[in-house]
Amino acid sequence: MSYAFDPELSPYVDLLSNGDLRDVASARAAIDDLLTPFNDDVDTTGVTIGDHDVPGTDGTVHVRVYSPAVPVVTERSALLDIHGGGFVVGSIDMEHAFATQVARELGVVVVTPEYRLAPEHPFPAGVEHGGFKG
Repeated sequence: MSYAFDPELSPYVDLLSNGDLRDVASARAAIDDLLTPFNDDVDTTGVTIGDHDVPGTDGTVHVRVYSPAVPVVTERSALLDIHGGGFVVGSIDMEHAFATQVARELGVVVVTPEYRLAPEHPFPAGVEHGGFKG
C-alpha cells in the first residue's frame, strides 16, 4: 500500500519504522532514537515545565505541564496532548519540542500524560489509567 506524503515530509518517511512490534523493546528504542534529535537543544525560553504525579482511578499518572512563563493570568486555555505510538510505543518525552512550542507561541498550558503501554497493559488499560475513562 502506498501513501501520499507532504513533499516537505518525504525525506523523513524512510526514517519511520515499518511497524514491526514483534520485539516491543526494540520498537520502543527505535522510536526514542528517532525522536531524540528533535528534542535535543529545545529552546525552553518563556516556558515553565513541571512534572507531576496526579491521583487517578488506578494509582497515579505522571504528567508534564508546559506553561507560558509570562504573563501570569488566572484563566488560560489548555491543550491535553496524548502522545502517539498506538498504545505500544512513545512517551511524554517525545512531545517535548511540540509542547514547548505550543505553550510559548499560543500562550496555552499543555499537559501531556504518560500512560501504560501494551502489551504489558492491554488496551484499554492505557486510557483507563489515571482517570481518562469517561
